[in-house]
Amino acid sequence: MVNDVRAPGGGCVTGHESGSVTRTVDVSLALLPDAPPIRALYLVPKRVLLDRAPYNGRFALTPVVDANFGVSHAVAWTIAGDTSFVTFNPLTGELGYRCLPKSGFVTLTARSLIDSTVSDTAMIAV
Repeated sequence: MVNDVRAPGGGCVTGHESGSVTRTVDVSLALLPDAPPIRALYLVPKRVLLDRAPYNGRFALTPVVDANFGVSHAVAWTIAGDTSFVTFNPLTGELGYRCLPKSGFVTLTARSLIDSTVSDTAMIAV
């Protein structure tokens, strides 16, 4: 909910004690002229505990990229940590794993191919 929205031509849309007034207004968003082509990259989910169920030995993180229209969302993947119980496909971001009596942790990092300063890391426990 957004309060105290001012619309062209004056006036104000506000909530009232006994309820609220709803108005629909057109909104136009534009990037600033000096906005970078890629602003952020997020891995979803950020933290994962993998077990036999429900993933059955395979799991893929999803990279979400905030970028200008037409800019590549491609990422380069890296994996670090105890990789003795996992396999990783850097082309798809898919992790294969096996649950062992003593499994461990890995981190997966996705880095934008367009701007290497834009990245995110996820923690994975098996």
